Amino acid sequence: MSKEYTHDYPVRKFVALLFGLFLCQAALAQQTGTITGRVTGENEALPGATIAIQGTRYGVQADANGNYRIEVPAGTYTVIATFVGYSRQEMKGIQVKENASYRLDISLPVANAQLKEVTVSYGKQRSREITGSIATVNAQKLQDMPVMQFAQQLQGKVAGVQVSQYSGQPGRGIGFIVRGAASFYSGNQPLFVIDGTPITGSINNINPAEIESFSVLKDASATSLYGSRAANGVVLMTTKHAKAGAPRVEFSANYGLQKIPENKLPKPMNAREFATFMKQRAEDGLKYESGYKVSADYHAAYDNPEQYGEGTNWFKLMTRTAPIQSYDLVVQSAREHSSSTVIAGYQEQQGVIINNGTKLFSLRFNQDVTLSNNKLKLGFNIAPATV
Repeated sequence: MSKEYTHDYPVRKFVALLFGLFLCQAALAQQTGTITGRVTGENEALPGATIAIQGTRYGVQADANGNYRIEVPAGTYTVIATFVGYSRQEMKGIQVKENASYRLDISLPVANAQLKEVTVSYGKQRSREITGSIATVNAQKLQDMPVMQFAQQLQGKVAGVQVSQYSGQPGRGIGFIVRGAASFYSGNQPLFVIDGTPITGSINNINPAEIESFSVLKDASATSLYGSRAANGVVLMTTKHAKAGAPRVEFSANYGLQKIPENKLPKPMNAREFATFMKQRAEDGLKYESGYKVSADYHAAYDNPEQYGEGTNWFKLMTRTAPIQSYDLVVQSAREHSSSTVIAGYQEQQGVIINNGTKLFSLRFNQDVTLSNNKLKLGFNIAPATV
């Protein structure tokens, strides 16, 4: 008897231990609850957002629709939700009951102002969704620059963008090169887009007073939006549109003078000095060169330099101190469901060389109408210009 008892005791003890563990696991399974919900940011689902229970190993990631589900033992917890570009959220005192489901929808605020919407392509896209290089410039800070072309406002303002003048005509001939020349035979100008519409032809007829902001797409990812036309980059321009509030009337004027710097002016001889030089040249030739002869006409022309006086300064006659002036009138009015903006401008730049200059008359009309409970927005833009 003692031998049988000694042999069977360890087996029964092991079976009892397994049975006890099974009962404990079953008891724990019955005491769990569920936390479910959806993670959003700015009313949009955030797939891949992380939801974790503070102080525990429980945590999941939201699915493609932002939904999540966590099974935890019954108790009171602090739920933490995080997502790249958004502020961390902590929800304290979440009570989970046995065999019950607790609904917890989470809305994450944007982390900082850098993630605001920017205008790209034909609509809007958030900065966190942009994979390419983009630079944005507020045109409001550039309005006081006494220039005729918006391209001159951008000189030195955007890294990787070279703006230079390739023509001597006043008010014309400004070119862009974004991150270096891309072609040996075709042009290197980027694509210009105004209020979502690509434009062709000269960009010199755009009044700088019409523009509210610039955005420059500087790498090859822009081709996914505009195709091969964007191979040299894209310059996006947003024009002024009326904002809600009282009607506004703005008038700006600028007048200046242009002249060639004094240290850059050539110093030509006048008629008397030139005749004296030619007379001395003939005298040196007769004195030092054998066989040198001077005709009678030469003597008649240069023997008496005083007969010419100062003569005509042709350089001074062909150049001048040239005026540059611009005048712009902006009228804006916005109501609950419509807004109107009218911008009229006159620009004139005379060249320092006579009979050379540019005049530009421009007009822009932007009309926006919101329909169907702010769900549908229509716009009408017209911008004639004459040079």
